[in-house]
Parts: sequence; C-alpha cells; structure tokens
Amino acid sequence: MNLVGQEEIYKVERAAFSSRAYDEYTPVLYNGDIIFSANMRISYATEIVDTKGSPLWNIFRVSKADEENWTEPLIFADELSSIGAHYGWATFNQRGNRVFFNTNQDRVGNADAKMGIYTAGFAGGEWTGVQSFAYNDPSYNLFHPCLSPDGNMLFFSSDM
Repeated sequence: MNLVGQEEIYKVERAAFSSRAYDEYTPVLYNGDIIFSANMRISYATEIVDTKGSPLWNIFRVSKADEENWTEPLIFADELSSIGAHYGWATFNQRGNRVFFNTNQDRVGNADAKMGIYTAGFAGGEWTGVQSFAYNDPSYNLFHPCLSPDGNMLFFSSDM
C-alpha cells in the first residue's frame, strides 16, 4: 500500500458532555463508557478545594444515552472518590476487574500530600481491596498510570 500523498482528515470537537468550566482529561474506555478525570464539583452545595484553592479531582463516568447523546457526568465509583483528597487518572486491565488510579498518598484529609498510584479490584458490585503501589514514596509524586495491552507492565510518570 502506497501512503505517499495520502491524507486523512480528522475533525476534533469538544465532547457533548464536556464542560468549559472545569478541567477534564485522561479519557479511557471502560465497558462502553468513557471514564475521565475532572476537577468539577461533586456537590453544588459545597465546593471542596485544597489549601492552594484548587478544586479537587475525581474520576467521572459518562454513558451513551443514544446514538448522539451522552449522560451527564457522574462519579465513577463512590469508593474511589473523596471530598478530602484528589482522585483520578484511571486505567483498567483487559478484563475490567482491576483499576489503577491516582490519589493522595496521605488520604486522610490531606489533599496537598504527594500523589501515588493505587489499585483496586471489582467484586460484589464495588471496587474493593485498595492497595498502594510498591514504589509509592511520600517524597515524590507518581502520576498517570497506564497498563500495557497485555497487563504485564505499568507505565507512569514521576518527579523522582
């Protein structure tokens, strides 16, 4: 196949569920839904921010409502969200029963603690057994976990 002179045209558009009011990124497909991270409010009654005044990040889910429309963003999983820590940047194994995600390494009300990578398994309709990644270190941030397609390697970024 000769690709010389070939052009493919792509059109980039804002997703219908996307907001101009918040930061959103790291979309991944999960069971037909889109899972993404955003610093949008999870409660309109209260806006929770860290000590720098930045809104907290959480993991959100949208589902196809029909051929053209998506549902409103909802928290992906209550057990993987917080009003006292940042959560986000999720990646899933091929079976969809294990998630790797970011949250603050000191998750007890310290949204300014360094970020670490954590994993949880899906059982009984919820994400359970949250475990810390072996290389988490409270002196460094570990961000953006991404599994290789075969699930044997975990890639991430860090300020180590």
